[in-house]
Amino acid sequence: MNAVTLSDGTVRVTYREPLSARIVMGDIGPGSNGWRVTDVSEVGGFGLVAAGAAGRRTVLAARDDQGLVAFGAGTGWVQGGVPLVHTPGLAEDAQGRFTVLALGPDGVLYTARQTASRPDAPLGAWSAAAVAARLPG
Repeated sequence: MNAVTLSDGTVRVTYREPLSARIVMGDIGPGSNGWRVTDVSEVGGFGLVAAGAAGRRTVLAARDDQGLVAFGAGTGWVQGGVPLVHTPGLAEDAQGRFTVLALGPDGVLYTARQTASRPDAPLGAWSAAAVAARLPG
């Protein structure tokens, strides 16, 4: 389960249903007396879901049925990212663009950044992080 606070104070919880693997979002706003399911996604996959808040919208990263990174940014899911061995990470940079991080089965950290600072902006190309050389001894 992952929780983010939206710009209006609403708390949005994102989780994966255990039996169906669907990704569900639920909200509880300031002054409300109960949770409301706001979205159900059929992206498939397994494992935890990373979430970030962009105003009133939520940006998501998850593992899909093929073990690849799927990215959800307001206009649906983009699948076909790099293979990963654990839950993807999600961070917002100083320009308001989200970056998705994934640890590949080769032990390399891969990243892809949104092309613009809009919640619905697509991800740019995936790139492997530079690996520091190890000194002998």
